[in-house]
Parts: sequence; C-alpha cells; structure tokens
Amino acid sequence: MHSATAIVSAATDNPAARASEAVVVQVPSAGADTLTSWARLVTAVAPGMDTQALDGHWLTPDSLAALPAGALLLTADQHPGRQWRITLLRADPDADNGLTALAHWARRTPLGPQQLNAVRAHLAADAAGHTIAATITANRHPGRCHRCTRHVAARTGWFHRGPDGHLLTHRPGDCPPPAETVEPNTYPGRCLLCDGWVDAGDGRAVLLDAAPGPLTAAPAARRARYAPEHRTCPATPVPGPLTTDDRWCAHCRRRIHPGQGHRLPDRTHRHTTCPDHAPGPLWLVRRPAAALLAPGATTTVRLRPRPGEPPVPQHAPGARVLDESGFAELIATVEDATDPDGDGRTLALLRPATWDEAIPLLVERADLDLDAAPVASQYRAVWQRERICGDAPWLAEITGHHPRYGLQRTFLPARRGYDALQDRYGWRGVQYLWTLRTNRVYEAGWPVDPVDPAWRSIRRTGARTRVTAQERSLLRVTAQGDIERISREQAEAWLRNTAGTATPEARR
Repeated sequence: MHSATAIVSAATDNPAARASEAVVVQVPSAGADTLTSWARLVTAVAPGMDTQALDGHWLTPDSLAALPAGALLLTADQHPGRQWRITLLRADPDADNGLTALAHWARRTPLGPQQLNAVRAHLAADAAGHTIAATITANRHPGRCHRCTRHVAARTGWFHRGPDGHLLTHRPGDCPPPAETVEPNTYPGRCLLCDGWVDAGDGRAVLLDAAPGPLTAAPAARRARYAPEHRTCPATPVPGPLTTDDRWCAHCRRRIHPGQGHRLPDRTHRHTTCPDHAPGPLWLVRRPAAALLAPGATTTVRLRPRPGEPPVPQHAPGARVLDESGFAELIATVEDATDPDGDGRTLALLRPATWDEAIPLLVERADLDLDAAPVASQYRAVWQRERICGDAPWLAEITGHHPRYGLQRTFLPARRGYDALQDRYGWRGVQYLWTLRTNRVYEAGWPVDPVDPAWRSIRRTGARTRVTAQERSLLRVTAQGDIERISREQAEAWLRNTAGTATPEARR
C-alpha cells in the first residue's frame, strides 16, 4: 500500500478531487489468494437480509477515490474454502490512508443481519447524498503517461476518472527521469551556445527543466523542457530558419523567394545574400483588393514612409507633402507586388517614376488641373434631399487627404424643412438642405429606393439600421451656380489646386 502522503498528493492532482471537500481514500486491495472481491460506498440500507438491501456506488479494489467525510465503505473478499472477510470502514480525514476501520467479520456468506444492522447504525444523516467525486484505478491497458509522456504498462499505472475526462499516469515516483541530452534534436530552435539556428536532426537537445507540471496544465507545460544546441557551433551561425514562402527583405527591400532568405529573431526576414540593385528610395505600401497594384504599373500614390524608409524626395514627379507627419503624394512605379497573407491585399514595392514614365499621367493631370482652376464668381447653391423612412442624407466638405480614409471630410449640419407632413411611404416628411459654394468640393450620401419591406417593424424596435439603399457622389458648384457631380479624379485635381489657395475669408 502506498503512503498516505503520496496518495493524497497524486489524487489531488485531479481537478474534481481538489475542488471538493472530499477525503481521498485508498480502497483496500484484494489479496493474492482472493477469489472474489468487491467494495461499495453505502448510501442507504433497505429492509432485507442480503446484499440486495444495500444501496450505493460500486468501487474498484486497490483504487483511489474522493469520498465525503463520514461516508461508509463496505468491502468483501472471498478466500479459498468459501471464507468471506467483510470490513466496514468510514472516510476519516485524520486517518493515515483516509479510512478508519469500524468492524471486521469472517463468514461463510457475504452478509447477514448482524452486518446489515451494523451498517444501518453507522450511516450518517446525509448518507443519501454521498457520491464519488473522482476515482483513480489501475490501468487495464498500456498507454502513454499524461505527465511524462513515457510508456505505461498494463496494471502498473493509475487511470484517473473525473468529470473533466480520463487521464493515465504512472504511479507517484514511477515516472522515469528525463534524459540530460537527446541526440539528435527532434525540434528546431536557436542554439543555447551561439544563438544560431539549429534545424531538426542537426544537433542535440539539452534538458532545461525536468519538473513535470500538474495534470491540469497544457501538454507543453507538463513535459520536461529541452532546448537545441549545436554539437560544434559554426564560425558563422545561420541567423534563422529558411523562408518557405515569399517575404520582403528588411535590408534591401526586395522580395525573398522561398529558400533564399532567413527569418531573424526579431521576426523580420533577410536575404542570405542581398542581390545587387540600383540605388534609390523605395517604399512598401499595402493596398486593398479594390486598388491592386500590378508590377510595372505607374500610378499616383499617397503614402507615409515606414520606420527606416526615406522621405519622399521633393524633386520626384508629382511629389507633394500633404501633412507634417511625412504623408506625401507622388507618381511612382511598382517594382514588385505580392499578396503575402492571401487576403487579397497587395503589398507593393514602389520607387519614384522617371520623368519619361510620368509624362502620360502628368498630361492627364494638366487637363484636370485646368478644369479645377478657381473661379472668380461667389455663387451659392442649395442642395436638398428627402429623408426616407427615417434614413437621413448627409453632406461633408472635402478638406484634404487622409492616410487611412483617402479623403479628409468635415461633415456639415443641415437645415431641415417640415413642409411635407409625410414622405411617400407614410413616414414623417423631412427635407435636409445645405448651402454649397464655389471653389469647394463636397461628398454627399442620400437614401434611395428600394426600401426594406419590413421597415416599419425595424423602426418600431428603435434600431438605427438602414432600411434603404444609399447613393453617394462628389459635388461642386460651377461658375454658373449649378451643382454638378464630379469624379474622384476631378476632386483630386481640386485638392491640388484650389484647397491650398482658398483664403480663410473665402472659406467662411
């Protein structure tokens, strides 16, 4: 029989036994000459004079169980010559192994009136509610230890049964000590000696921590911890594992193809040998799927240089600084582009376009700039839209560029007219009105059909959900005082020419 300290320590590794107020007991084991053996937690004794009168829960001999304090345990062993030895025990937290013997009998039959009356006399008042919180039994089949991951032969380990699942472990003290070194190393990692990279099978693994964690810990925390090291550290250690997919070099900013670079400890990537390339400023930019950048394309881009990247040179074609943080615009050529994360967004490498490459875009820009030239008239025009089924229109003035949203907007308050009692769907009719001025560009959005058929139910719930479709457009006031829709390119041209020249008085 194992010591009480070892039994309690092993059993309380089980989360159910540790969380309860139960007493951890060891069910007596059957002797070598035992023919039949059983044990039972008794919760009640019905009228009758045989084993059918007992009510309770069966237990396995030579197992650990978490029982309520004061619970009765009845065991019976049949020996050769049809001799039965019966023992009545009580769960006692002060006993050496959690059990106190109350009575012993030797009979030719399992139970009789004397034994049943004794059990009735010792039943606790709350015996009907006694249950087994958890049990630990001998394993019937071989397996792998949950604590040290080594092999456990049949009947040599403990099988933990609880509400959180079943676990197999060696008995306390039976887990073999982990090896100090393992050759070759099973897993790759950084060398303990030189901090270079060691691939799986190229070195040895050295033991760092042999103490196994509790059964409730994650598998990685339960096992002994090893770290790889070189058998003989090279003069120039490899900085990291080889790349297995396309990455970008942190040094030369060029693409690294699979197997041509390494991952560094700071999670950046670098070529094994950076290729020769023409000097010049380069930037990495990420674009959504709706604005993909193809290699070799020349386009107008706005970017904010990342840490370590150069600022946009002032002499580059179409270069213009947009704010004090370094956010700038220029005409650039795409050197390379890829989708490294597979989410449809392009990661592109850009360089300033040459003047020959930029000429077609500069010609198009000149035509747009003429159309966006400031006008001398100071006309004002009223733009209005109807609120439909509770969905209201909106208007914002375009004041510049934004690194995240593309355009910087200032939303303007509207005047409201309540001349119409109802809109065409029976909702309260409201007209939203704004005054637009020349030499400014606006963006507007307003509700349009179709309307959600369940819009009345949605509005009754108080939800601020849209029940209509929305149309959006960029607007400006012409020199004749008319409101016209314009394209995104025309708005960009206005930002290049008019936004910076309008005086504060003109903008009031």
